[in-house]
Amino acid sequence: MVACQYGDTLGVPVLFGSEALPLLRQLPAAAGAGQLLRQHSALVAAVTFPAGAVDVDTEAQYAALLAGEK
Repeated sequence: MVACQYGDTLGVPVLFGSEALPLLRQLPAAAGAGQLLRQHSALVAAVTFPAGAVDVDTEAQYAALLAGEK
C-alpha cells in the first residue's frame, strides 16, 4: 500500500496492490480504508504530500485556496 502523508496523517490518495484486496474485503461496510492504513501501518509506504492537509469543504475555503491562502 502507498499512501500520502500530511502531518501525522496517512490518507488519500492511496494505492492498493492486489495483495491488499483480501484486507479491503474484510472491512465492515461502513469503515473507510483509513482503518486499514492504521491497522497495517507497517505495510504502508508513505509519500510526503503537505498539500494534502488542505481541506476544502465550502465555497469560501475553495476561494481561499484559489487565492493562495491557507
